Amino acid sequence: MIDNGLIYELYFLFFDYFFLLILTLITSYLFYKNKFKFSLLFGVFSISVFINFFYGFQDHHSVDKKITAITFSLRSNSENKIQDIGKVIRDYSPDILFLQEINKGDEFKDSIVINFPNYTFVSNDNKSTALMTLYPVNRVEFIGNIQKVSLEIKGEDVISYNFHAPKFFLNYMNFHRFYNSLLVDINSKENERVIVAGDFNLIRNNTPRKKIESELNFKGALSHFGSGSISTFPGPGHKLGFFGSFFSIDEIYVKGIKISFGSTIDFNSSSDHKPVVAYLEL
Repeated sequence: MIDNGLIYELYFLFFDYFFLLILTLITSYLFYKNKFKFSLLFGVFSISVFINFFYGFQDHHSVDKKITAITFSLRSNSENKIQDIGKVIRDYSPDILFLQEINKGDEFKDSIVINFPNYTFVSNDNKSTALMTLYPVNRVEFIGNIQKVSLEIKGEDVISYNFHAPKFFLNYMNFHRFYNSLLVDINSKENERVIVAGDFNLIRNNTPRKKIESELNFKGALSHFGSGSISTFPGPGHKLGFFGSFFSIDEIYVKGIKISFGSTIDFNSSSDHKPVVAYLEL
């Protein structure tokens, strides 16, 4: 079970930002007091910490793009979801596209089928997650609200979880049940190759995401193999003034699969999230 308390999770959610704020305030104070050498020192340190928290440096010039996986949280009240999906597909041609906050019902499903006929669209009329793929689909089920799809990739069975966590500060108990359902299901099966992708509504320092890596031995595309900015929220169309994205809450985790590269996709979509792309190899 995962239960360290709401205050504990809030602490880790904002710890990086409080630390940066304190460093910035110290730098500003030293500059105000004409302590230029010390303010320069703290300024350089602050920038270094910022880059360490929010940027990755994986070499992307020789990336092997054998399997392209993308996760994209579309924003529930967006009216341009089909256009946003189309942009991602045209630019990246993903083999697997994990979608969160889709429109429920036949109208959205029919639009996907008509506009992207090469893809198999896997959804449930009562759920807000869906998966689009170029690979054969073997099995589909839901673990509560977590979509679980078995894909046949190069003769191998790959289990894919499409994950959209509730906001923990709105319903803390439901949030923990959601994560525990994922961890229990992964632990109950001996699957050699697993992908967990989606909107985790937590940064990587928070307990549930740390458990995915430390206890279940998953690797994150952004947290371990990211290049450039690895923050995904808010997206470019919803940023505050000149500020960019602050929180890295979307991710693609894998086990038994090699990641060569991971990055965010920076385009002015109608979503409040940036998509995440990962290049994988069995």
